[in-house]
Parts: sequence; structure tokens; C-alpha cells
Amino acid sequence: MYRGLLSLIIVFILTSLALAKGEDKILQALIYEEHGQFQKACDIYTNLFHENNESIYLQKALLLALSANLKQKDELLKASKDFLEHTAIARLNALYFFEIGDYKQAEAILYKLIKEEQDYRNYEILGDIFAKKALYTKALEQYNLAYKLFEHENLLLKIVEINIKNKNINQAKKALEEFVKSSQCTLKTCTLLLKIYQEQKDHKASIQTLEKLYKLNNDIKYIYAMIELLAQEKNYTQALNLTQKYNIDPDTKIFLYTQTKDYKKAYEIALKHYELSKDKKYLSMAGVLEFEIHMDPKSKKVTDPKILASIMKKFEQSVDIRSDALYQNYYGYALIEYDIDIAKGMELVGWALEQEPQNLYYLDSLAWGYYKLKDCKKAYEILQKTLHDKEFSSSDESKEHLKAIEKCLKQ
Repeated sequence: MYRGLLSLIIVFILTSLALAKGEDKILQALIYEEHGQFQKACDIYTNLFHENNESIYLQKALLLALSANLKQKDELLKASKDFLEHTAIARLNALYFFEIGDYKQAEAILYKLIKEEQDYRNYEILGDIFAKKALYTKALEQYNLAYKLFEHENLLLKIVEINIKNKNINQAKKALEEFVKSSQCTLKTCTLLLKIYQEQKDHKASIQTLEKLYKLNNDIKYIYAMIELLAQEKNYTQALNLTQKYNIDPDTKIFLYTQTKDYKKAYEIALKHYELSKDKKYLSMAGVLEFEIHMDPKSKKVTDPKILASIMKKFEQSVDIRSDALYQNYYGYALIEYDIDIAKGMELVGWALEQEPQNLYYLDSLAWGYYKLKDCKKAYEILQKTLHDKEFSSSDESKEHLKAIEKCLKQ
């Protein structure tokens, strides 16, 4: 309960009571607090209060008793009634009444305190009471008054929370932006800002905020999030710059290079990472990318037998029943299309369909295999399962396959 008071009180005690009687006891109490032994610390402050009848000891003991719900809480609350002229003790009483739900007594104390002093905590606690009572407009008014006196993060977050509850998203955003600009980006404030920017699809502001969050704690997940947003905007060059600057995985680099049609660079990365890791996935990737590099743009085929053999060798060494469906289908279709081994190609495509039974590309490959085996009726039956998708059925490859299979049926 408002443990932020602790550090201020410690400083006060160390400076104001350094020469006071019982200095060793105070230091011992502070040590107990540092180690989370609040009952022992409270016992010392309680004894010091009984010995000296000084409000500072009562204040410290009461704060600990209320915060940690210690055994002498009721005793100290009773004793504090004679010290309510001390604003700090009065405020602790208000906090107690707030915690037990006696808002009327808490408000009475706080309104009296507000007349006596301009302390942000009085307004903040009053705001908390109104928020508990779901009087959000009144709560926001008190929080704003508190914030004018002391701009601290917890207060800001309360202001933002109520603005969001009231659907005042832009007001919440403005408050967060002003805090970040005048103070600093913290994990909570910038994460909230990021959420708002993302909901508003403000990619530029999102990227700037992600960069601040990365600088704050060096968590690479923020760099990946930046890359994802840049990729969504098709800003692949800037995304690739980030992959060069930070330790980004090869899959992301390969993906970005393929989006820029730089298949050679993607191929180099895939092959290099296969040599380093011996992960067959990267050899399969290299096979796909080698095909893209050497594919004739008109026929969509690789015409050089040596290059085709190089591609097939990579697939042969890397693709099996455990492989990703993408590579099983790619290899299988190549075996079918180039009449290398149609039966094996269909087996590979079958493995891919076991993983993704509704995949249109894999169904098309299977249909093409049956066409190559002259089973045109079966080929047409399978191809029919893909034609409901207008985007897929309007592709050149789908049209070509449908035309060939329909022609075969008429023969």
C-alpha cells in the first residue's frame, strides 16, 4: 500500500534523526525493512514510539503495519487518533478507511487534508476512491489535479486507464506521448502506447516505439516486431538493414530476400546455414531457391539439365517423410513435371497432403501426377476440388493443368 513513501521516509529518518536517541535501533529497523522483515522493523518503531511518543515513529510503524497487515495494526490505528494533526498520519488513516471500504470516512479526512496542503497523494487517493465507486469522471478530475502537482508514472497509468474505459483513446494516447516526450519511455508507458498505435494501424509510430522499447531492455523480440511491421508495409530494404544490424535468424533473412526477388542472396544464406547446422530444411530451401534463380520466366521451367540435376540432388538428400509439406510437394511436383519419377513424386505429394489435406497446390500436384499416368478421370476428379477458389483457379498453372486434363478426357 503506497510503498513509494518508504524511500522518502527512510531519507527523512536518516537525515533528521541521525543524532537522536536510539539511532542504533533505527538503523536496525531499516536493515530489517531492507530484508523484508517488516514485523521486526515494526516492533522496533512501535517500541520507539512508546518510549518517546514522537509522531515520526508512529508514522513509520503504522505504515508498515498497514502495508503488511501486522499484528499491532489496530493498536497503532487507535494511537494515531491523537496525532491526526500530522498530515502523514492522517493520510495513513484515510488509506486504511479506503482499504476497508469506509469511503465516507476516507473522503472526510482527504477533503480536510486538501484544505491544509497541496500534496498530490491526497488527490490521488481521493481519485482511487471515486474509481472504486465507478465514478470515473470524478476520479479522472482528481488524478489530473494530482498529476499537475507531481507527474509520476503510476498516476499517468491511472489517467490512461480511465480514458480507455471511457473510450477516450486519443486522450489516453496524448497523455502517454507527453509523458514519454517530457520524461522517458518506460516498459509500461511505451507498451501501452504501442498497443494503441497497433490498434490504430499507425505502423510508423509503432516502429518508433518498438525501437525505444528495444533500447530500454535490449529484448530482440522488439526488433522482430519491427521487421514484421516493415514487411507488412513491404519496406523490405529497411527490414533487411535491421537483420544486418542485429542477430536475426537465417529464416527471416531468407524470407526478406525472397520478397525482394534476390534469390541468389537467399540461396547463399540457406546453403551457408545448412553447411553450419546440417539442418536439412536449409538444403531443401536451397533447392527451391536454386530453381527460382534458374527458372525460365516464360516456361516457368529449368531447362539446363545440369542445374536441374543439382536441384534434384539437394531434394534427394534433404526431403523425406518427416520433412515440411512444402518441400515434399515441391520435390514431388518436380519429379512429376520433369517425368523423372512420377510414382515417387506422387508418393511425396501424398505425404504433403497427409499434413495439409485441403492444400490446393498439393491437390493440383496430385492431379497432375494422375494426368501424367494417363488417369485423366481421376486427375479431373481431384482438380475439381481446387476450382472453387477463384484466385487459385485463375492462376496460369491451374488453367494450363485444367486445359490439358479436359483435353485428355475428350480423347
